[in-house]
Amino acid sequence: MGFRIKEIREAKNMTVADLAKKAGLSRQLIYNLEGEKECDPKLATLVKIAEALETTLDQIFFRKGV
Repeated sequence: MGFRIKEIREAKNMTVADLAKKAGLSRQLIYNLEGEKECDPKLATLVKIAEALETTLDQIFFRKGV
């Protein structure tokens, strides 16, 4: 999941700070998620990230065509 967040964020030319600000979350949380550190985000957090990336949870959890 974290890898996909990073992949989508970079494809949209967003920095971690950009994503954190747009989602209303901390940069550290984004770093932890993208770095696959032990983190158990709430569904609401993932929804905020998806909305900030202008994508869906499906696109974060599943690659297109899978």
